[in-house]
Amino acid sequence: MRTSCSRWVSQVSLDRPFASFTRAHIPFPSGTAIQQTFRPVRWSSSNTPTVSEADSVSDKKGWKNRIAEIKNVYSEPYPRLSVDKRSISCDEFHSKYKHITPNETAEQDSVVIYGRIQSARIAGSKLIFLDLVQDGRKVQVLCNQRHLDGTGVTPEKFKQFYHLMRRGDVFSAIGKPHRTGRGELSVTVTELPKLITPCLHDIPLRMKDQESSQYDRHVQLLSSPTAADILRARSSIIQYIRTFFLDKSFMEMETPILASVAGGAVARPFETSATEFPDRPLSLRIAPELWLKRLVVGGFDKVFEIGQSFRNEGLDKTHNPEFTTCEFYHAFADLETLISLTESFFTGLSQHIHDLNQTLPTLSPTTASFAAPFRRLDFIPDLETAMGHKLPDFASTPTEESTKA
Repeated sequence: MRTSCSRWVSQVSLDRPFASFTRAHIPFPSGTAIQQTFRPVRWSSSNTPTVSEADSVSDKKGWKNRIAEIKNVYSEPYPRLSVDKRSISCDEFHSKYKHITPNETAEQDSVVIYGRIQSARIAGSKLIFLDLVQDGRKVQVLCNQRHLDGTGVTPEKFKQFYHLMRRGDVFSAIGKPHRTGRGELSVTVTELPKLITPCLHDIPLRMKDQESSQYDRHVQLLSSPTAADILRARSSIIQYIRTFFLDKSFMEMETPILASVAGGAVARPFETSATEFPDRPLSLRIAPELWLKRLVVGGFDKVFEIGQSFRNEGLDKTHNPEFTTCEFYHAFADLETLISLTESFFTGLSQHIHDLNQTLPTLSPTTASFAAPFRRLDFIPDLETAMGHKLPDFASTPTEESTKA
């Protein structure tokens, strides 16, 4: 039995250069969550500047002094987190209380917001505005000492609080939802905000050195909303691709990344070996094609895979040795089926990206139109038109004249 099989492939290059996983000890793999860490990390290579010993000692002394200051106020600088039933994410907070009008307070509600201090504005000795950011969403926190008089917060304690806090510190704030006269949805605290995790390093407002941003990826994500939104957009697009195929009864597969033979394309593979059998060469896959075709032969008529491929070749802004591909195979499908599926895919993806631009405003808006039906080109005639030259007809028996031509 012969089955017709259609394939569509998309390659998505990562937004980091190859150097990031050749020089770094632990790379940031795409498509997985990046665990943020704020321990001091220093890279040493011939292409990156090293930190002098004096600066290193000075930094260490600064960390110790900050920890000592925190311990004078808080018994534990890194307290165990206890989840409050009133806790709400910044995104949920904006959705739930968007109906509040200016100068209105939801007196019956009490919420707990967790977030990192993005900025602080001191409007006198008894009023502070904090911007707490959690997962890319910001909530303004109003700290008014006059509202805290009945909770045992003296002016001295309040002053001690705002002298101790730093940009980058993680705090929890308990208070009531409120919208200011200027229309800013905020939390008016009923208790003094609590320190959850102090930030021992200065977070830059922007990464000026492109080389440094390749290594201090977590710092770039904290200082650049655009860099963070690119990862959010990438995650959302992959989710769209997965949902698109699952809704059409395709089965998602995971095929081997490490194998004895790298096939499915013409490319130079990355080669390695295993401890158990060091004499047997292994390669990172350059494409999942052959594995997916075996699944079709084995009786799975509609399969797809979203995964990593590796090619030990060139590097530029649009090509990376490590990249993400999506391949699907559909048995008993003809060319018209594939064309219709492709049009539907890109039309839906275009609308999905347009919707992302509304929620991720830091990204550049898309202007290309993907309205179906797409323009169809007849391969040989249109290629001849573009070349201005007639190609030989390989379907017929070649003559001596056509061969010479």
